[in-house]
Amino acid sequence: MLCTLTREPPMDQPAPQPDAVALAGALLHANFATMAVVHVALRYHEQSGVSLPQFRLLVTLRDQPDSSGAEAAELMRLSRPALSRLADGLVARGLVARATDPADRRRVSLALSPAGHALIAAVDQSVLHEIAVRIERMSAAEREQVRAACRVLSRLFEPDLAKDGPPFPPAIARPEPASD
Repeated sequence: MLCTLTREPPMDQPAPQPDAVALAGALLHANFATMAVVHVALRYHEQSGVSLPQFRLLVTLRDQPDSSGAEAAELMRLSRPALSRLADGLVARGLVARATDPADRRRVSLALSPAGHALIAAVDQSVLHEIAVRIERMSAAEREQVRAACRVLSRLFEPDLAKDGPPFPPAIARPEPASD
């Protein structure tokens, strides 16, 4: 699992300070705004007919090759039937292939096809382009502030990601070192 969330803070820990809660809200808002770029990129590649959840499965399979359906479902925090429905659509489009493990015939692995790899590469390039176009509007000082914030956020959140691997390509998930 990526991380454990609770609805209420543990009894032995104080509630977060209001400024931390406000900053968390701002971070979530920025994340939703940034993820909208992924939606735009997928719409641009509309001919693929891939939804955002299906794209997440493609990325999961790229980052965790030959995962079983159960493994991919756990990584994506989906039920096995939900994962199977996503995979069915991708198999039908020729983006994913299923294969029975010769060592354990009960295990069926999922792997990207060449077309699946090509789609991910194209969408990744579109996403990076769209984000870069927006970043170009920032001053050098603003870019450095964002780089510094990304380094801090990576340090805070990457321990949770390290358990299962990043949900998005490393080029998107990791901040660049300082320099302009």
